[in-house]
Amino acid sequence: MQQAMQRFNEQFIAAGIPPIRIGIGVHWGKLMLGIVGEAERMATNVISDAINVAARLERLTRRYDVGIVASGVALEHLGDNQTYSARPIDRIKVKGRGETTNVYEIYDGDSAERKAQKEATHDEYTEGVELYYERKFTEANLHIARVLSQTPDDKVVRQYQQRIGAAIANGVAADWTGVELLDAQ
Repeated sequence: MQQAMQRFNEQFIAAGIPPIRIGIGVHWGKLMLGIVGEAERMATNVISDAINVAARLERLTRRYDVGIVASGVALEHLGDNQTYSARPIDRIKVKGRGETTNVYEIYDGDSAERKAQKEATHDEYTEGVELYYERKFTEANLHIARVLSQTPDDKVVRQYQQRIGAAIANGVAADWTGVELLDAQ
């Protein structure tokens, strides 16, 4: 869908029309699908915690300026890790849920140039993120700064730089895990 949207936008960008962007949230879980209504007015409906998580993941596409956000659970169920180009972008806890959700960006739908940048900095970026969660903020900052020098418009990397800077300047609580709490909205 992201690649199709990119092709669709090419004709409008040349004419000076702003591109249309879509965000996709992907999660895995059980759901209940049904038809509600009456004989003259029926609609399908889906009820599920998994749907709520997927909707929150979709909202994160705006926060991070990425096209596809997937949970770790969804990536595990996709099978072969080599099929999709993905990188970790956060660890979240949805308000009202007990477990932490690892969140990834799937960037196969990015432009060829942007995808190449992310692939070229993937190992450095991943190391910086891992060091951040290990509370090794100074080392994490070095990795993230190197990535940011190659991809200055990458909002995910900029947000990690801000988080690391705040952790270095203010310290973190003894029970800090780096998990972001998302409101129930």
